[in-house]
Amino acid sequence: MASVIAPAYIAEVSPPEHRGRLASFQQAAIVLGIAVSQLVNWGLVNLTDGDQRGPLLGLEAWQVLLGAGAVPALVHGAMTLAIPESPRHLIATGRPEEARRVLAGVEAPGTDLDARIADIDARIHGEHRSTWRDLDGGRGGPLPIVWIGRRPLALSGSAGMAASLAVTAWAFSFKEGGGEDIALPDTQGAVALVGAHGFVLFFALSWGVVVWVLLGEMFPGRIRAAALGVAASAQWVADWAVSQSFPSLSDWNLSGAYVLYTRFALLSIPFVLAFVPETRGRPLEEMG
Repeated sequence: MASVIAPAYIAEVSPPEHRGRLASFQQAAIVLGIAVSQLVNWGLVNLTDGDQRGPLLGLEAWQVLLGAGAVPALVHGAMTLAIPESPRHLIATGRPEEARRVLAGVEAPGTDLDARIADIDARIHGEHRSTWRDLDGGRGGPLPIVWIGRRPLALSGSAGMAASLAVTAWAFSFKEGGGEDIALPDTQGAVALVGAHGFVLFFALSWGVVVWVLLGEMFPGRIRAAALGVAASAQWVADWAVSQSFPSLSDWNLSGAYVLYTRFALLSIPFVLAFVPETRGRPLEEMG
């Protein structure tokens, strides 16, 4: 739920000129959270000499690892009580004065708040409440999910990821052995290491950020609620599919698996060129 709500809230609260920068903080928070959780797990397991079933605080270590996750969740929940409601939600529920106070705190000085409220109100009342049927394009298929904006970042990331995956695929074509006992010549081993880290770098600097920015800003208001849920769910399902299929693909052909990933990275380039117009600095009310 947080992965769906956070980008939508950030997009609705942020001024257009700062929306991308602020939305990218969510990706940074996710990566930082993963890193911190791994360090915490490492520290707790070391208290039991590496035994995940060893005694710790009257429980087994793995139970403490799971329970530790409740701490940041509780902190997150408490902090959300202090953030204001989205101006669009306030206007939609008949609270324009509260919306004015929120907008005054986030919009640039000199912004015509009356005009902003009137524009948001006109858009909201000109749309119907979104349902899952709104995603039907009316031609027997789903409405195309148009990925709006952030073209240069997405294109450069796609090119970088494709190049990194391609050289990694080349390096793994020299592997010797099988299963968990594989080896690479020194040169190819170094190339594989650089290629793998290059992919992570290009992804983190581009699509890892762009996706969360897009999820919050790419949908018009009339379908935002339904479409955002579908898009975020599709992303997590795709992540699961990649992680679950990789062991089988690597057993079949490790180099071939990376060739397959390279092709998908290359396919994302014409996809962006065809379907991703730039929306930097545009108000959400102009989307769609």
